[in-house]
Amino acid sequence: MAVLEAKNEADLDFIRRLPLTIRLPDHDNLLLVHAGLVPGRPLCEQSALDMVLLRNLVKTDVGNYEARHDAGAGEPLPCCT
Repeated sequence: MAVLEAKNEADLDFIRRLPLTIRLPDHDNLLLVHAGLVPGRPLCEQSALDMVLLRNLVKTDVGNYEARHDAGAGEPLPCCT
């Protein structure tokens, strides 16, 4: 990633130490992530890569979802059209 190439080691260490999720207990224990979470997958089984790069979800033949990091992958979900 070009943005990361321009950073020094101290900047990268800071980024590496940031949490993948943030809870807001004063707001009904809301959970924040940068990109997203895969529906139906427990938080402890979520991929760190998906939490920072997820751009789309694809529904599989068996009815669960797979994460895609390409915004053009898959079909829009009915709730989002």
